[in-house]
Amino acid sequence: MKLLPPVWTALTGMALLRVVASAEYAGDNDNNNMERSYLSSLVALDRVTGNVTQRGNLDVVHYHDDKDGVLQEEEEVPICRMDYMVGLSAVIQKRRVPINSVDQVEGAAAVALACEHLNTGDGSVVAEVEGLNKRCNIKFQFQALDSFLSPKLAADQVIDLTSRSNSRQPCIFLGNIQSKVTLSTAMITGMRGYPQIGYSTATELEDRTMFPLAARILPSLGINAEILVRYLREQLNVKHLAVLHTDTRESQSYSVALQQAAATLAPDLDLVSLDIPDQLTSPEILQRAVTKLKETNFTYFFGAIRGGHWAALWNETLAQGIAGTGRHTWIYPAGDEYFKSLVVPRDSPQAKVIPGTLLVRLTGYSKQPVFDRLVDATRQMANSKSDRDYILSKLPVYPDVIAQNRSNIFAPIIYNPQFLQRAPTSTSMLTWAYDSAIAAGLAACNATTKDDNTLQGMDHFQAVTRTKFQGATGNVSFDPTTGTRQNSRYRIINIQLDHNRSNDTHVAFQDVTTSIIVDNEFIDLERPIFGDGTSNIPLDLPPVSIEHNYLSVGLQAVGWTMSAIVVVLAVSASGWVLIHGKERVILAAQPIFLHVVFSGVAILGLSIVPLSIDEGTARTIEGCNGACQSFPWFLSVGFSLIFSALSAKTHRVNRIMQNAGFRRVIVSSWDVAKPMFVVLAANVLVLSLWTALSPLQCETEVLAMDPFGRPIETTGFCTSDDSLAYWITLGVINLGPLVFSCYEAYQARDISTEYSETDYIFKALIVMCLVGSIGIPILIIAHDNPSAYFFVLSSITFVVCMSLLILILGPKVVAFYDLQMCSGGKTLPLRFSRSRRGSCAFGSSSAAKQSSVQSFSDGSAANVSGMLILKHPKTAESLAHKNMLLRVQNEELKKELKKSSAETPELLEESEEPLEVNQEVPLPEGAPVVEEDGLLEAYKRLQEANKGLQKENRGLQEENKGLLEENEELKKFIPTHHTEDDDTASA
Repeated sequence: MKLLPPVWTALTGMALLRVVASAEYAGDNDNNNMERSYLSSLVALDRVTGNVTQRGNLDVVHYHDDKDGVLQEEEEVPICRMDYMVGLSAVIQKRRVPINSVDQVEGAAAVALACEHLNTGDGSVVAEVEGLNKRCNIKFQFQALDSFLSPKLAADQVIDLTSRSNSRQPCIFLGNIQSKVTLSTAMITGMRGYPQIGYSTATELEDRTMFPLAARILPSLGINAEILVRYLREQLNVKHLAVLHTDTRESQSYSVALQQAAATLAPDLDLVSLDIPDQLTSPEILQRAVTKLKETNFTYFFGAIRGGHWAALWNETLAQGIAGTGRHTWIYPAGDEYFKSLVVPRDSPQAKVIPGTLLVRLTGYSKQPVFDRLVDATRQMANSKSDRDYILSKLPVYPDVIAQNRSNIFAPIIYNPQFLQRAPTSTSMLTWAYDSAIAAGLAACNATTKDDNTLQGMDHFQAVTRTKFQGATGNVSFDPTTGTRQNSRYRIINIQLDHNRSNDTHVAFQDVTTSIIVDNEFIDLERPIFGDGTSNIPLDLPPVSIEHNYLSVGLQAVGWTMSAIVVVLAVSASGWVLIHGKERVILAAQPIFLHVVFSGVAILGLSIVPLSIDEGTARTIEGCNGACQSFPWFLSVGFSLIFSALSAKTHRVNRIMQNAGFRRVIVSSWDVAKPMFVVLAANVLVLSLWTALSPLQCETEVLAMDPFGRPIETTGFCTSDDSLAYWITLGVINLGPLVFSCYEAYQARDISTEYSETDYIFKALIVMCLVGSIGIPILIIAHDNPSAYFFVLSSITFVVCMSLLILILGPKVVAFYDLQMCSGGKTLPLRFSRSRRGSCAFGSSSAAKQSSVQSFSDGSAANVSGMLILKHPKTAESLAHKNMLLRVQNEELKKELKKSSAETPELLEESEEPLEVNQEVPLPEGAPVVEEDGLLEAYKRLQEANKGLQKENRGLQEENKGLLEENEELKKFIPTHHTEDDDTASA
């Protein structure tokens, strides 16, 4: 045990406090020229010597205070020395110089001030320190150490300091900033039982097996990374990020932390990481790295590289077009002070690249009461020359500097008038160093009692993790498991042009805090300004060109044209029928039937319009959905109107012809309308249920995607959950009338009606079947091509509509205008025909009775509506029956001639004039004429007899004529001398 020199004995214990008190009093006395010291307790402690023993990590000084020259009982002063280790110097060109030392030296001054406040129980800055000297026996000292930015040299110093047995030792280490140095020292301090509160953010420090006593006043990189990931996903909606980092431990740790945070908080965040050497030996290294960044096609980049690489990076990224474009955004973990100090030419790369840059910056609580009180206290300390001298005495002294006969390298910093006078920021080392020293002091006092002056390293560390107070950097608390700072505060900083400091030739920059993160909660202050000069958030990928497969304007115009043609012609046809409704040509075809068919054609033609509407045309999803659901309405209603009317028409004709007797039958409009109403009602019911329960919706199907999963080709279609069931139901309802119409038309193939209407209906059905048989397979093949699908379906609809219009209305128009040309505008008699050579023939009512078509007598035709049956299988049966009767009569006459024995009789004169070859055989009695209710007058002429009927009738007439002539010849041989009774009987 070493004894203290007698000269210092009086300055121990209570004497020390008296010295401190007297110094403070002298500083407050205006009449005393003595300068006040704000570090008086530290100065006094340095003067204390005596026997020293180690109790755990505490140096306990044993002393005897003297009172009135009498030596008193021995007292103990436990001292906890805080060793503040940061990088302070480096050798450049064989000359040691301070590096980044202003902030680091101010941090040393803050540690000294914290020790002073702990020793005196001064709660002027941190309220929890108030009265600590009355609760705690421990006194605090500090010294500054230089890590030389070298893990090896720093570790060697720690080993040396903790291995001394005959000198005072530290009780806790504060530092380092560099992660590689912190990790090397924390491993040694942990093994030797000394806690360490560092300023590193390396995630490795949370490994309790490697670093059992390591805590830190800063949050880990993991928290930094989580803040960045949350900001990108929640605030900017970024899903793609490229990280460029160096091969340093801290930079690599940041990259790993980002990947872990993305996997936890944003699994959909696509993160690509690239590394470059921290020592760039050639420009090609950075060029290749930037090329790889460009190949990602990302627009957001995070640069975890030191500031010395920024200029080269800006030049290369600008050259390759991934910076300065207004579409790319670069983010850095720090650098706000650097950016604010830049003033660059307007045409420089920096002027193009820097605006819009974002920084995710760990920060304290500037402009808060504790922060402001700390700033005031340090500025007061700076006014004391003795305090500056004391701080300088605690900084390292280098043998090489002494050998070069140089003064202390930190003297220019300490004695600079701006030392501790500049406006500190919330991220200055001043705040972090002060709070770390306060945390270490409060924990030391909490880990010991007034009766036990022993402090073990593990107890001290655990007390640190339990320590909580409101410090200059905010609410200070530690994770009890990892020792990492909790309740951190971050700022999102946006680098913008400073127009007030810029001019025509140069530009300056300013940092604008756009968001703050307090206790993991985002507080937005203002919108950032990005590289394009707006607050519009840039996309995280280049804009993608999507092929929507919308219908072209030209193709839509074709469809609309086809629809317009059908609608105009259908409306015109209906109008023409309405105008000429009293003409025989129209009356024979039932005008109400024509109006129904033409209405169905118009509605079916309108179905092309909703078919042509897609998302590109509708502009809104509601409009597209409406077009989807309206298409089956137009299609089904139009189809049902057309084919229910056609099937009803042909069915009525067939039912009439199946009647056993030949009589005039009237077919009313209601007879035609009943089946049409049934089919139409069924369609409306199904469509209404479909619209109400499961309406068609416009959906988009992705056909192709880019490497990032973005659609580059899509197509739209209409669908619903039960659409197939509804389509099948409508198909069954509407295909029934179509099939039935075909069947009825086939059954009526041997029936020839006036104006051959059943023939044209059958032809129209054949055309539709042919179009459907060709078009439907093509429609199925072209289903995946919207343009082809639309054109084929529109063409099928157009052809079906036009074939109906042409084959239903065309013959009636031709017949009507033929009549007009032959009559010259006059009223024609009932019997009218036009020869193939174009000549017109007229017959009287008596002649009409001898024609092949039974007409109406007494001029009643004008009041009768409906078609006349020109040919029916029963007509041929009637002629064949007459032929059979004539043959029987002929045979009887031949038998009678054989019985006659008289002389050969003379030929009898013909009793009847034989039928001419071209003369038509009249219809048998009772041949039916179809009459329809609602027609205004009878047709003025009859359609020419079916040419097939004429040929068949002509053959029967020739045969009948031959039989009549034979019968007349036989009658000539009958004897004239028969009796009157016989003659009468013969007659």
